[in-house]
Amino acid sequence: MEKLKFKLYRFKWWLSGFLAKFGIVLSPTHFDLETCSDCNLRCIMCPYSTTYKQRGMIDDKLAVRAINEAARMKFKSIKFQFRGEPGLNKNLEKYVRLAKGKFVDIFMNTNAL
Repeated sequence: MEKLKFKLYRFKWWLSGFLAKFGIVLSPTHFDLETCSDCNLRCIMCPYSTTYKQRGMIDDKLAVRAINEAARMKFKSIKFQFRGEPGLNKNLEKYVRLAKGKFVDIFMNTNAL
């Protein structure tokens, strides 16, 4: 059953992108949550290193509320990252545990340092 849910969610993700080319918009399937707007690296090729000035962690209560509301709104996946490094947030494990079972797909991008 879980495999089928995942395949249906990925198909809707693909279909959303395809139909958007023709101006047809489906309900969103994915939710990005920026848990940390800081990065522990300063890569010369990354504009984030020099242009993004507001840095910090998301308020814990706001993050919990956002996760629960995204699940209530039937988002199928959640990513705990946008520009920052999610591993810097000490509450990341709590957020992943909270999201587990509420979303078909949970992921993040990290530099792993």
